[in-house]
Amino acid sequence: MEPINSPIIPEVNPIPSPAPIQLTPQDKRTQQMNTYIQTAGSVLQTILSGISRVVQEIVGLILRR
Repeated sequence: MEPINSPIIPEVNPIPSPAPIQLTPQDKRTQQMNTYIQTAGSVLQTILSGISRVVQEIVGLILRR
């Protein structure tokens, strides 16, 4: 059975880099900062979605009275 609505995606080979790029300490620090920022962003997103869920519950309770 073929799955319905599955477009055929050709294999895409990434262009091989000519030489392994050496990361300078600055690059590593930037990478670390980016990771921290991404983590903080996802944590904030989780907190905000939790808060919005709580607010929805409270509003629902108030409206049900």
